[in-house]
Amino acid sequence: MTKRSSDLEFEEVMRPHLDGIYGRAYALSGSIQDAEDLVQEVCIRASARLEELIRHENPRAWLMRVLYRLFVDLVRSRRRSPIRLMVPEDAQASIDAAVSMEPGPEQQADASTFLRRLRVAWERLTADEQLLLALHGIEGLSLAEIQEVTGLPVGTIKSRLHRGRARLGQLLKTTDLTERAEKAAASVWGATSNAL
Repeated sequence: MTKRSSDLEFEEVMRPHLDGIYGRAYALSGSIQDAEDLVQEVCIRASARLEELIRHENPRAWLMRVLYRLFVDLVRSRRRSPIRLMVPEDAQASIDAAVSMEPGPEQQADASTFLRRLRVAWERLTADEQLLLALHGIEGLSLAEIQEVTGLPVGTIKSRLHRGRARLGQLLKTTDLTERAEKAAASVWGATSNAL
């Protein structure tokens, strides 16, 4: 295969996926520069393993898996770095945060209570419900991609997602959950005040 035909084949394979890869990279990193760097690195990895990518049943899933691993590597490397550079987007975000109106104590308390309730409800879900809800709702995987990850039929995934969402909604509505969240908050505040 000539260099020119290899380049054309690479472009043909990658073109339908570039927008999706960039969108996911930006969603993960929150930075235009990091998203562009991640997409570039995904393309480099894909070009090096073009034959494997072409043979893969779901090239989008393969590319997204590479992207996610590269993002994790990026985050880990930044945690280890003693230097934290402020990019222009971070500087603008800092300015916006200083200027913007923060929610008042009541809104913060409501949000905190909701997060505690959500955490308690999440813990009451089965591991299977948590996995499927996280893959679909948090990670944004399609049903076909979840099928590839879990090996479950698409119909089973759909029904379990529906039941998991319904159960999470019911758990969030229960008063028992509110009492547990309030007790958890009281124990945290009590432990904090005792430490003082």
